[in-house]
Amino acid sequence: MAGLEKGRELSRLVGHPYGYQLVVGEEELDAASFVAAVVKAQASGGKPCEVVDMLRVALNQWRGPVFGGESGGPLCRAAAARYEEYRIRALELLFENELARGNHPGILGELRETHAENPLQERFCAQLMVALYRCGRQAEALALYREMWSRLADELGIEPSIELRRTEHAILTQELAMSA
Repeated sequence: MAGLEKGRELSRLVGHPYGYQLVVGEEELDAASFVAAVVKAQASGGKPCEVVDMLRVALNQWRGPVFGGESGGPLCRAAAARYEEYRIRALELLFENELARGNHPGILGELRETHAENPLQERFCAQLMVALYRCGRQAEALALYREMWSRLADELGIEPSIELRRTEHAILTQELAMSA
C-alpha cells in the first residue's frame, strides 16, 4: 500500500501548529469529481442525450449547500462560491441540452423550481420561457418575461439582457427556431 513508512501506514490526519489537516487524494473529493464532470460535459460537444446523462450523474452528487451552508472564513466562502458557480453552469447546460433534445415537457417542473431558487438568473428564465412556449403555453411564457423584467427593474434597476429580450421576441413572432 502506498504511504507506508517502516511498515506502518502514514496517518491521513496530520497535526500542525495551527490545527489539523486531513490528507486526501484529489480523486477522493466529491467536489473535484463534480467539477471534472461539469468541465468534461461542457467540453464534450457530444450529443445532447450524452451530455444530459453526464450532467445528471454529476448533479446527483450534489447534496445541498457547500459546507452545509456554514459561512466559514474567507477561503471557505470563496470555495463555496466557486462550487456554486459550477452547479449553476451544470444546470444551465443540463436544461440547454434537454431543450435541444426536445424534452421540454419533462424538465418543466425542474426548470420552474430552479428559476424560483435563482430568481435573478436570466438564463434560467429564458430556458423556462422556451420550455413553456414549446408546451403550447405562450401566454405563460410572456407573463414570465414581464415578471422578470419587473424584478430586474425593481431590484437592480436594469433591463433584461439581450438574450432574454431575443427570447421574448422569438416567442412573440413565433419563430420556427423556438419550436422543437
